[in-house]
Amino acid sequence: MIGGFAAVFLTLAVINLLDAQEPVVWGTFTEEYCESTRRGCSSVGTWVSDDGRVTETDIRLDGWVEPGGSVRAGLRPSGIMDSGNDIVHAAGWIDIGPHVVPLAAALGTIIWGLMKALEWGHLRLPKYFVPERSSRH
Repeated sequence: MIGGFAAVFLTLAVINLLDAQEPVVWGTFTEEYCESTRRGCSSVGTWVSDDGRVTETDIRLDGWVEPGGSVRAGLRPSGIMDSGNDIVHAAGWIDIGPHVVPLAAALGTIIWGLMKALEWGHLRLPKYFVPERSSRH
């Protein structure tokens, strides 16, 4: 199970790294309403490209904006994760967040799994990692 979670996070990281190679169309996202989610709310609104040629309505924002406010955001029309998902990414989140979060989650899951395997006795450290105990009586 732990390996499955790590595999999912690593897959997401690879997909996001592939998406990073896709072109970004920059524009402005304006929030129209906030849709309730388990973790608060998700901003939904209109995104208009800088050149005014592309307008996306009823699109979600991956990032944060003040209620009813606007924020610079990018769209990857040919990205694996973005294609058909109706989502734009806030400028500070488009390249860092999607790459760092899955990699950190995968690394954390792997470390946690190794610690549990040691704790449960399924994995043993090599002898040179285990400190020797002195036998003083």
